[in-house]
Amino acid sequence: MTETFHFAAVFWGGEYREYFLRYCLASLLSPRNIASLEPGGDHRFYFCTTPEDWRALQADPMVGLLRRYATPELIDISGYRHAPGDPRDPSMARMSYGHLLATDRAFKTKAAAVVVCPDVIFSDGSVETLRRAVRQGKKGVAALGMRMRTETLLPALERDGVAVHGRPLVVSGRELVRYCIENYHSESKAFHYDSPHFASIPVSCIWTIPGQGAVIHTFSWAALLMNFAVMRTHETECLEKWTMDGNYISQNITDVNELYVVTDSDDLFMASFTKESVFSYPAHSKIWHESPVFREPYKIGLMRQLKESNVMDPLKRQLFESPVILRTGEMTADLARTRKDAKRIVDKTYRSPGWRELAVREIEHNVSSAQALALGATGLADGRASGRLPVRAFRILGKALLKLEDLAIWWSVYFPPRATEIRASHLALDEERRRSKDVRAAEIRASHLALAEERRRSKDVRAAEIRASHLALAEERRRSKDVRAAEIRAPRLALAGERRRSKEARAAEVRASRLALAEERRRSKEARAAEVRASRLALAEERRRSKEARAAEVRTSRRALAEERRRSKEARAAEIRASRLALAEERAKSYRARIIEARASRIARIEGIVGGYIRDDRRNVPLWRKTLGAMGVIGIRASVAPFRSLKPLSRRLGIHEGLVRMVNKASERVAGGG
Repeated sequence: MTETFHFAAVFWGGEYREYFLRYCLASLLSPRNIASLEPGGDHRFYFCTTPEDWRALQADPMVGLLRRYATPELIDISGYRHAPGDPRDPSMARMSYGHLLATDRAFKTKAAAVVVCPDVIFSDGSVETLRRAVRQGKKGVAALGMRMRTETLLPALERDGVAVHGRPLVVSGRELVRYCIENYHSESKAFHYDSPHFASIPVSCIWTIPGQGAVIHTFSWAALLMNFAVMRTHETECLEKWTMDGNYISQNITDVNELYVVTDSDDLFMASFTKESVFSYPAHSKIWHESPVFREPYKIGLMRQLKESNVMDPLKRQLFESPVILRTGEMTADLARTRKDAKRIVDKTYRSPGWRELAVREIEHNVSSAQALALGATGLADGRASGRLPVRAFRILGKALLKLEDLAIWWSVYFPPRATEIRASHLALDEERRRSKDVRAAEIRASHLALAEERRRSKDVRAAEIRASHLALAEERRRSKDVRAAEIRAPRLALAGERRRSKEARAAEVRASRLALAEERRRSKEARAAEVRASRLALAEERRRSKEARAAEVRTSRRALAEERRRSKEARAAEIRASRLALAEERAKSYRARIIEARASRIARIEGIVGGYIRDDRRNVPLWRKTLGAMGVIGIRASVAPFRSLKPLSRRLGIHEGLVRMVNKASERVAGGG
């Protein structure tokens, strides 16, 4: 079966159009990316952009090269209007609108959708990894994207001759990792675990080894590929209310085993680039970074808070445990040791918090409350300085708050019983939050199931109405054209309609019984287990059908091969028979020719003998001497036979019959030994 890939990119404006053409599309056209797709497939590339940008794309050589492997198509997003009550950024909402249109079109054609950003560079071999995931039957591919600094990355690529305008950008995963480490964005620097300015919201945690690579644990996974060929439904609520890097993956893929997670940069690596002037991560430092006792509990607490927040879905919490290895060469002992240390730290976020972490959390809460109270008292809580408090007084207040932090740290170190009480209260609070979260998750799953069921039923009703209208229109056209053909097709259509209705009725009964059984099991046991079993059964059925289809194709090909062999065997047998007949005919002709030649030679000898007789008769030589002299001793028996038919010859030669009789008698005496 031919793999079908539909790529999609959303952008508008000259700057991002140039980024897309010179870097994103140029890297996708490397030998092991789009150029490695199987020829003959219905591969497409959706340009979700404006008509002005679409016209500007047509003259670019990269788009001309793309036409060799995929068909470019325009998805016009110029008609998008931002809703007044939409809390999203208008640019982000417009981008999600383009993603919605592109993925919905790919879902209708049952193709593998690959969504890319214009400011991303792909390593050579990334598309080969996507093809491998599709062949394995995975529903999607989740990959990590690192943010790099535009001001230093792009000049480095051009200086090294990697990025040349009008030519594909070919860079291996290891080379791209080296560029990434050398050109970290301020956001990526803030995500480094050992950084003194560790991010307060650690979406990713990075451990870098200069010259060798990095180990990363992250909550941010890009839905790089969605294999709609093996998906029956497509949930787009995330694209309608959020962005694709929200919970789009978890809404469509619930089992992590159905997801291909890229954990090695040698398989696939994509690096985005952003200008510091457009987005810069602020560098801030906390007192905990200077404490060897509380540095690690503080950072683990930040990771735990993000992991347990409502922003994260269960799939992202599960994927946070998977380390991603970025390497510039072969796996080294330092990378392996760093991966082990990172796993030790990340595993602590999945266990109960220690007393140091609870103490830090309590102090952070109290200090934040004190700071807010102080700022509120001075009129600075909302960020507006009233001017009534001198700068010197504000500095004194800040130092006092820092002393309060030091005192709280000292108190938590030397009075662990209070920390134990705090830990117990926090554990109880976490347990209560977890239970309420599970209840909310169950309600959300139930609502999602009900919504999916309602959409499926409405979709079936619309499909039935469309089919009915199509049948009515076909019936009307058929009656207006040919009556006899209408009479022939009518029973067939009726039979087909009856079979379809009976099939739909049986399917409806089966679905109703399965839904009832699934509902009963879900209420009695667990909704999540029922969903997992249903998905596994569907996957097994689909695999069985594909296996039967492949077996049927193999049987058909074997039969055709056997038939072809039989025909070639019969043709060869016919050729052999024809050659044998020709050889036999040739042999028969040569045999007849030899017989004729032998007869001619015998006749010539007889004529010679008779001529000798005639010459001897003229010299009056005795008859017995004539006979012996003519025949000789050698071949005497072989020469007797020709004399038996000398009478016709004597007449033809004019020899006397008496002489012939004398020759015959002499021949008989010689032949008899007399």
